Amino acid sequence: LEFRRVLFRSYTYFGGVHSPYVWMQCPKGMKSWDYFDYLLNKLAIVGTPGSGFGSMGEGYLRLTAFGSREGTIEAMKRIEKDSL
Repeated sequence: LEFRRVLFRSYTYFGGVHSPYVWMQCPKGMKSWDYFDYLLNKLAIVGTPGSGFGSMGEGYLRLTAFGSREGTIEAMKRIEKDSL
């Protein structure tokens, strides 16, 4: 539940209630690997491309709260601040 409290408001996401994982819908119809590359190279954020979980995962990125709370908050700030 704590993970959901620090999540972004401007993106569609699912999960994070009884799990440390959140599925985030990729913006602007991006493919999951394209968004993964963008976050890694532009914002230094690592997630897991949804397509790695099968065809229904395409268009989503899985984020985790296994890192520190501060790190999660910082990542969310970077994503929200980004103009993509």
